[in-house]
Amino acid sequence: MRNIGTVLGMLVLAGLPVLATTFSEDFSGGVVGYYSHLDPNAPTVLTGTQFQVVGANSAVDLIGAGDPYLDLCGPSGSCIDTTGGGGNGRGMLETINAILFTPGSYTFSFNLSGWSHNDGTEQSPLLNTQSATIRVQIAGLFDETFTVDGANNPYAPIVRYFTVASPTSAKLSFTDQSGSAGYAGAIVSDILIVDPVPEPSTLAFLATGLVSLGWLRRRR
Repeated sequence: MRNIGTVLGMLVLAGLPVLATTFSEDFSGGVVGYYSHLDPNAPTVLTGTQFQVVGANSAVDLIGAGDPYLDLCGPSGSCIDTTGGGGNGRGMLETINAILFTPGSYTFSFNLSGWSHNDGTEQSPLLNTQSATIRVQIAGLFDETFTVDGANNPYAPIVRYFTVASPTSAKLSFTDQSGSAGYAGAIVSDILIVDPVPEPSTLAFLATGLVSLGWLRRRR
């Protein structure tokens, strides 16, 4: 019994990592509207969210309940149109505050889609058939550009992994690379960063402990 207790104690001390949410934003608590650096009368902080518009020529739309373009958001319910009102394009979002990352491995995910009007005006039907390209950055930790085909893969879930070696504070940003005056661009929703992914050494230690526990129980 003493040996079994020792092994159990080792497992408890090692601990199975519990996935914790480091950052989450689905824009459901945001105030629907136009946010821009182009219009002095428009706010730049997306009210009710953790994001702000940055960049001198940047503008975005927060779409949600009550917005006539709600169908652009798909199953997520709320989303960001990175082309901004008036088809300005090149919208850039950045977290208001830096996110604190402790050492470990992280899972990063969000939904990405593309849209356009079929004749380049705001009066035509909306089509989720546009290819969308967006650059995603976490300063010093992550930098990748994504493109999805809205016709064949609307609301595509993007999942990536990255590792943090030492405590780091960094902002998360999304920069549209597909927007234009022709009313076409990227739709972003359901942003999530969770940690940790168990390190290989931890998994090996846990596996050894479990095997030892099984052997001792069989011996008894």
